[in-house]
Amino acid sequence: MGNAQQSSSNALGTPSESLQTFNLLDLQQYTLEKSFSSNASKDFHLFYVGRDDVHDVLKHILSRCSVSLYLNMFGFDDDELNSILMAKALDPNITMLITLDSSQAGGVHEKTLLDADKANNLAAFKRVSKMASSFSRLSPFVVLMTA
Repeated sequence: MGNAQQSSSNALGTPSESLQTFNLLDLQQYTLEKSFSSNASKDFHLFYVGRDDVHDVLKHILSRCSVSLYLNMFGFDDDELNSILMAKALDPNITMLITLDSSQAGGVHEKTLLDADKANNLAAFKRVSKMASSFSRLSPFVVLMTA
């Protein structure tokens, strides 16, 4: 697998960067236009895979999680996102639950990532379970702000 190079959207290892001060406008740089419309909602934004840089949106948000992380993904084959998620999983201060579609675990790259993750002593976690997802594959990615 090799080490993933850390991109500028990845704040892993930078404690001053967290979601405690997150503003939805922080993500406008990842849109095609590099800004949101002046009448865009301050509570949510819809990003489109293939149009907007959803990959960097994920790295921006996930690398800044410091309390809890709940995530469902259909497919997963990214070294840098995996590094972010494993750092969060190994942090005892973060509650985390990730579900992946088990039918996607058989791909060559997915298997390589999962095998590398197993080397991180997953037995030390309270519970690791394999869950199949029944979610269909959707193109839009929505970020919601909650109070």
